[in-house]
Amino acid sequence: MKVGRVPGDAGLEFAPASVTVLVGPNNAGKSLALREIEDVVRSGPLPKHLLVAEVDLPTSMTHAEMMTRLANRGANVSGSTVQTPEKPFVPANRRSWSAIVIDHLLESDATVKRVYQWSRLLRLDGVSRLTLVESQDAGKLSEPPKHLPRVLFDDRAKRERLREIVHEAFGVHLVVDPTDLGRVGLRLSSRAPASEDEELALTPGARSFHAAALPIAESSDGVKAYVGLLGALMEPWFDCVLIDEPEGFSIHRSRDGSALTSQGSAERGTEALSWRHTAATSFSAASKRARTWT
Repeated sequence: MKVGRVPGDAGLEFAPASVTVLVGPNNAGKSLALREIEDVVRSGPLPKHLLVAEVDLPTSMTHAEMMTRLANRGANVSGSTVQTPEKPFVPANRRSWSAIVIDHLLESDATVKRVYQWSRLLRLDGVSRLTLVESQDAGKLSEPPKHLPRVLFDDRAKRERLREIVHEAFGVHLVVDPTDLGRVGLRLSSRAPASEDEELALTPGARSFHAAALPIAESSDGVKAYVGLLGALMEPWFDCVLIDEPEGFSIHRSRDGSALTSQGSAERGTEALSWRHTAATSFSAASKRARTWT
């Protein structure tokens, strides 16, 4: 960082744990710092950055391995250009890196590393954390999913795990609704589906099942943020998730946003970095590497 804990201090430098929380008052620059971390990973440090000096994301992967993984996520190589893959879980206007990267730049290991690592970083702010659960175009089922409803449609284990957590919190069952042809969405049902067909098929029984369930769009912002955050942390593509004010994901006293972040990151090894106004009070025991900076 370019700044320390108090004016005059040397710039703060730290190695994030599995969950890292930075605490500060209103207008201290917490949200700006998250945006700058994302921007530095994407483009490198620039004079316009006021708070973040550098972000180092070490990796043991080779140039070829990173390019292969990008290609597996949908990067298109054509002649002298490489079009980077779209990032899942983010609005369309924030999905591409610079859209096109000239291939002579890709001869640089540092450039490949930056493209690869930016594609595997997700920042959740006040808007994006609510849009994660919105109904979306289903897209081609042969292509990697770009949003949470499709991820859950494709992955039974992930769908059932998230349904279990949501039921524990709210007493309702999260289900994936494909009955709006061409789109896939999420609903909250009073009962679990009797079978995978009742949830994912287009039969009369499936249509009746979803008609009786509440569209998640009609639930509270807290419920939507809760489901979206955990869904994002369960997505294996992301190595690092930046979360602005995890309190915004709270649903009740025993399950605030910091605890959710800790549980989700611990279950699949994602690192999470979040800002909040007050020190963390309820980190889950699932993450023994939580760290708070004030």
